[in-house]
Amino acid sequence: MIGVGNMDTESDTPLYKRLARHIAQAIDAGTLRPGDRLPSVRHLSKQHQVSLTTALQTYRHLENRSLIEARPKSGYFVKNARHVFAPPHTAPMADPGGGGMSQTIFEVMHLARTSCKIRLDIATGPPEVYPTRKLQQLIAAVSRRQPGILTNYPTGTGHAEFKAQIARRMLDTGCHVHPEEIVITSGSTESLNLALRAVTQPGDTVAVESPTYFGILQILETLGLRALEIPTNAITGISVEALDLATGTPGAVQAAVLMPNFHNPLGSLMPDESKARVVRMLSERGIALIEDDVYGDLHYAERRPVAAKSFDTSGNVILCNSVTKTLAPGLRLGWIVPGRWHAHTEMLKLTSSIVTPELAQAAIAEFMQNGNYDHHLRKFRSGVRKQTAQMLAAVRKYFPADTEVRLPQGGYLLWIGLSAGVRSRQVFDLARQQSIGIAPGLIFSNSGRFERYIRLNCGYPWNTAIEDSVRTIGDIVRRCSVSAGRLDAAGRE
Repeated sequence: MIGVGNMDTESDTPLYKRLARHIAQAIDAGTLRPGDRLPSVRHLSKQHQVSLTTALQTYRHLENRSLIEARPKSGYFVKNARHVFAPPHTAPMADPGGGGMSQTIFEVMHLARTSCKIRLDIATGPPEVYPTRKLQQLIAAVSRRQPGILTNYPTGTGHAEFKAQIARRMLDTGCHVHPEEIVITSGSTESLNLALRAVTQPGDTVAVESPTYFGILQILETLGLRALEIPTNAITGISVEALDLATGTPGAVQAAVLMPNFHNPLGSLMPDESKARVVRMLSERGIALIEDDVYGDLHYAERRPVAAKSFDTSGNVILCNSVTKTLAPGLRLGWIVPGRWHAHTEMLKLTSSIVTPELAQAAIAEFMQNGNYDHHLRKFRSGVRKQTAQMLAAVRKYFPADTEVRLPQGGYLLWIGLSAGVRSRQVFDLARQQSIGIAPGLIFSNSGRFERYIRLNCGYPWNTAIEDSVRTIGDIVRRCSVSAGRLDAAGRE
């Protein structure tokens, strides 16, 4: 349908020109794109209650302006543009103290997505590193064998075989979970949302690592929760002593959200004894522990680290995970093991999205069952480990000598400390002008204490374009460092 706004009020202009102008505006705005088929003359006449003659005049007027073209026996189509329309105006990035953390994060991600070709800001790889063709074949085969999976109204907490495969894989994390303890979700973001909704009320305080994954800060703000940031080490993870102190007063903290295995953005790995201590401490204090284990399968060592959930004996740990970071980002397929909040979580899932579609679950269950997932993971882990090491070497080569960076213990993210006085927002803006996306440190904390840090994604196979981008970022950081030094020397902020 083509909307025409207040066309009828413009009585001084012929009707066909008014209608043509509004169609032209839709083409200019990109609502109607080159190659799009337009409604037939008869349909346009009926839709806008104009005569067939007026409808035909409208299209001929647009043809004369070279905006549309008639194709024999096919109808009218938007013509390939002879010029490129300017993209919609995007507002400058908001100050973190202005519109809330969620707004700041949204604007950073939006600016990177709409203006950057080299995506070092997002935690993912390019399509070629995932077994896309095999998954396509499995999805098609499952839909042929089980046509009801597309037409039957889904119920329950997920596809039975997919949950069985997850339960088997969780044995490697040290967890003994029955498939019926698992609720399938639309990615780990929904899992974290459900977990927090199950154990908190608006106004509650939630302990998080500092820095922490920015998505957690967005969820907390959206749910009306307060984030209590706990110092976190780049090697051993969250400070158990600081967490102990913060949660020692009854009622001060209602939940904690932690990423013990290959933390985003630090890449740290919490020792097993620390995991056990945190699980025991929070359980004794009646504080729910929500564990995000989305990077746990991306270990560099020979064996996968166990989950904090493996030390849970009371159902106080809620485990969240997905295949988004390892197998199929576009499927948005995750799961949650809610522990003693299972019934409440199941109800929340029902009221928010009812169920997660089962076609992809059935296909990935087969992928896991026949060993393809383990084969893919071995290859994927080897690739990201090599790529992360290459990125690290390039940062050390092209960035200023006082740059702080170390090889993470898993995953594919680099957390980089820049020279004193350099601001990540400025680096973000300058890199974006070169069509390079980075994740500025300001989005990983409510406190502003990580303004001189950036996070880079190492999920893309190393090539000349990636190396050139790292060199460009290094040059930007160097210029910002020199500028900051001059300002300091002059005594100005």
